[in-house]
Amino acid sequence: MAYHTGDVTALAATGHDALPAPSSSANGSSALNFGPIRFAGHANWIFRDDTTAAQVVISATASTSPVRFITAFPAGNTGSLAYFQPLSGTLGVMLNSVSSVSHNDGQRGVSGELSFSGDARLGLTVLGSVRSLREVVEERKSTDFSTRLCRYDSDSVWLTRTWLDGTVQNLGLFAGKNTRIKTRPADDPTGFPSITISCIDEDQNASIRFESTFNFTTSLRGLGMEDLFLRSSPKDEDIIQAIRANNEVVDQLAFLAYESEFLAGGWRFLTYFGRDTLLAMQVLLPVLSAKACEGILTGVIQRTGPDGELCHEETIGDYAAILNTQDGHPERASAPVYDFKMIDTDFLLLPALAVYAELHPASARALMSRNSSLVPGTFRELVQRNADRVCRLARPFAEKPGKERLIGFKAWPFGNWRDSAAGNGWGRYPFDVNCAMVPAALRAISSLAGSLLSNSEACALFAIPISASQAEARLSTYMQAASLPSDLLYGAGSLKGSQSEGWSDPEHVVGAGAPLYALALADCPAIVQHSDLAFALLYSPTVPEGIIRATIAALQPYPRGLLTNVGMVVANAAYDTNPHSAKAFSNTAYHGAVAWSWQQAWMAAGIERQLQLCATSKPAWIALAPALRDAQMRLWDAIQGSASVLWTEVWSPVLRHDKFSVGDLGAISADGSEGNAVQLWSYAFLALRDARTGRPVVAGFTIPHVLAVLDYTSPHSTNPSRPILTPAIIPKRKLSKPKIPMVKREATDESDLTGLENNLSTEEEPAGSRTTTPKPKVESDYDQKPFKRARTKSKTKTKARSTTTNGKKWTGPELEALLLAVAGKSVPQSCFKDVVPGRTAQQCYMTWRHTIQPAIVKFLHERGGD
Repeated sequence: MAYHTGDVTALAATGHDALPAPSSSANGSSALNFGPIRFAGHANWIFRDDTTAAQVVISATASTSPVRFITAFPAGNTGSLAYFQPLSGTLGVMLNSVSSVSHNDGQRGVSGELSFSGDARLGLTVLGSVRSLREVVEERKSTDFSTRLCRYDSDSVWLTRTWLDGTVQNLGLFAGKNTRIKTRPADDPTGFPSITISCIDEDQNASIRFESTFNFTTSLRGLGMEDLFLRSSPKDEDIIQAIRANNEVVDQLAFLAYESEFLAGGWRFLTYFGRDTLLAMQVLLPVLSAKACEGILTGVIQRTGPDGELCHEETIGDYAAILNTQDGHPERASAPVYDFKMIDTDFLLLPALAVYAELHPASARALMSRNSSLVPGTFRELVQRNADRVCRLARPFAEKPGKERLIGFKAWPFGNWRDSAAGNGWGRYPFDVNCAMVPAALRAISSLAGSLLSNSEACALFAIPISASQAEARLSTYMQAASLPSDLLYGAGSLKGSQSEGWSDPEHVVGAGAPLYALALADCPAIVQHSDLAFALLYSPTVPEGIIRATIAALQPYPRGLLTNVGMVVANAAYDTNPHSAKAFSNTAYHGAVAWSWQQAWMAAGIERQLQLCATSKPAWIALAPALRDAQMRLWDAIQGSASVLWTEVWSPVLRHDKFSVGDLGAISADGSEGNAVQLWSYAFLALRDARTGRPVVAGFTIPHVLAVLDYTSPHSTNPSRPILTPAIIPKRKLSKPKIPMVKREATDESDLTGLENNLSTEEEPAGSRTTTPKPKVESDYDQKPFKRARTKSKTKTKARSTTTNGKKWTGPELEALLLAVAGKSVPQSCFKDVVPGRTAQQCYMTWRHTIQPAIVKFLHERGGD
């Protein structure tokens, strides 16, 4: 079984420590200088002033392995990569300071001081595009464009590379206190020189100053807090104030925000990605300023293609020159290359634009009259071109619904955020696009919304019937094949200790009235439970009942659902009979049983939207609202467990002792894909409240955190409410990296899972690898039978509690409801029987859960109570 368990280096994203203040030339509103942010085994520093913007990434811990050093720039999506190999014992490298540097020859970049704990040799060094760096780090590709020795002496060395368009990029190292640099040119003029760094006094660290510069120029004006967010908002004033009180998170987002575009994430994606930008905007819209919205929309609309398609990714700088040359157009040099192969991006602009126009009508009118600086036409003309494309693509299914008339990938297997064949279950027609994004785009076109379809007909095509007996049999087989402990199936699973209700409710699990929906349709679709249900919840005002039931079932403990004590995973193949799915969707796969922070935010925002609709309308699934509310509480328990990495990109839940810890996906995945420490769409949480308390997420969680494996506060964190998973707690082990075959799906039966390999499941720890400690006893309200709540009877009768408020005596269920509300817990519907004459228990319950209880909790928090 390909689910990775056992010892793995844990990862953490901590708060940043202060570096020296930005240079005096910096624009105070957008200047940045902070770090480190520790994530996935690396420390990240961020810098921005009027001269440059850069991210510096260094291996976070001392090791006998080479230390990786990266500088990455949004300008040109440019970067440098160097590995420092220890010459004796372990080597640790630390950044002491960073500042901008500018030379008369047009060379600009960053300079900083590095501290070396021992002697080192400079190994593989790459100068060029961040895209090239990624290929070297993750895909182990070799670069065709060598870095050469420019000049050197006894105290310094300069390495250089000239891009195809003539841009010159340099990396310089300069000896500081207690340091000697020795350079020996290679015998072959095209070879790489031998460069060593040594400590003169072995008892003291060596000091190296570096300069990473290039003369590729581009205009990027950064946005700071005052530019990014509203100054006030009557509806969301608590969120606005919490944002303004948390410079740490806002600074991370600001590094990705510019007047003309937003960037996807650092260090690996410091360029424009249309999908990431629009998905982030959709949730952040209530708190974003008009100026920030204009920056996002300007970047999107200006890159509209001739047929109305929207750009997924813009390739710039060195990598653009490479692609243009390969395409037979070297004369284009480093002119941007636009990628339109994704189909989902085309449907994301109009829903965001509609909300923006409603919130900022005057700004929207002015924006539409602008002329594009990248392609011919006004913004209004370009938006119309996209709207025409949306209608044209949606029309075939609207006129005659059928699977073959859905919108499929045009460059299979790529086309949506799960951009791989395995990630989409080898299907061609994706769920998120057809069931959520297309209907949302059509609704945004008011003149056509009524004449075209809802999403219910498309959703029905994705539904996969499964009986309760089939679901339980497949789940049991999966558990055995994966060597997962049976405790994960009972009660709250890895979230034992949660105060939420409805765990493993027999009425709301897969097979018991809750369908599964395929990730993407094919002749034999993969049966994978997934988080893309969130798209339908957030975009649609008329969600089919099946989607609600599937969501409630999905928000159960993994592997029955998607929730772990360190976050929600985005895919779960426990109900599929094909063993290839179990491997392809394991916790070592980039789009498998791993947690993406933004998907948690979308699920939370989508559920909140649907519950709010219950207060103003009566959807067909209104009877399921209490169960959906319980699912919402469970989701937030899981989200709180991921607080230490909430603003990062992706991590892998790794099982130890019936609990999960936050694992470094890059260390265990077959392709080495690591997560970003700062990721644009993860900051969608800035606009959300914890549904359990009504408190803004950015203000921190206040419910006692009893769910994570490790629960420390890092000495580096400026937010004491954020739990930190410390790498030192879990010993390192060399991990095998299984190859995941790309297979053609075929129909299989239940017996196909019995032959899964066991060598990738839970492994026995070597003797002496750690100290054995007794397994802690966890209190649970559930016995060891699935779905059944433990029932105990008191041997002695107790007097019913009562109290008096304003002359009214509260007893029995009414008092229990009041006490539970103050405690922030759920209230059983049975408490509301005969509470209000003429109203059913369900009606009273809905009023309580969605109006009265949130108001009480908000009131208590405003008065400083928990």
